[in-house]
Amino acid sequence: MDDILDYTRLLTSYHRGKPKLTASIEAVLTPLLQCRAVLQQMPGKFDLSTATGDQLKTIAKWVGAPASIPNVTPLPFFGFADQEAALTFGETDNPEIGGFWRESGVSSYAAADIPDELVLPVIQAQIYRNRCDCILNDGYYIVQLLTATPVKITDTQTMAIKVQFQASVSNLTLGLVRLMYPRPMGVTLTVTGN
Repeated sequence: MDDILDYTRLLTSYHRGKPKLTASIEAVLTPLLQCRAVLQQMPGKFDLSTATGDQLKTIAKWVGAPASIPNVTPLPFFGFADQEAALTFGETDNPEIGGFWRESGVSSYAAADIPDELVLPVIQAQIYRNRCDCILNDGYYIVQLLTATPVKITDTQTMAIKVQFQASVSNLTLGLVRLMYPRPMGVTLTVTGN
């Protein structure tokens, strides 16, 4: 029953010709039918194969996928020529001059949001991760979902797993694999690029 007429036809012959009763039924049922129509469209809006933008981000929250990757973006502190994102000596009150000294305990890296083009693969990897057994094949599958870069995964048999990319990859990719790789409690993970 998707239309008001479906309901007004159910009125008995005694009440059928009463315009106030028909108007009351329409006033009560119209918002309910509109809500029902919206709810019927919801599964299509949050279908993983067709969702985009905010819908994907909502699905990511539902499955427990991360929204950011910790410790992958270097912060602009004072540093030396061989350090990534190093700035010259500067003033804290004037960031235009250069960087300032990093104090003890302050991280030199910040979190980075997951790029829009990686949100869907991260969701797929998280869904797979939620139901996997944490074996090497599971880890390999998840890494392949996240990047097309060739990878070698080794179980050292000492409660450690090594993931070694066979080509150069970004800090973002390394951090994403560290974050998403499935492993049992107590197993260490080393992720390196070429």
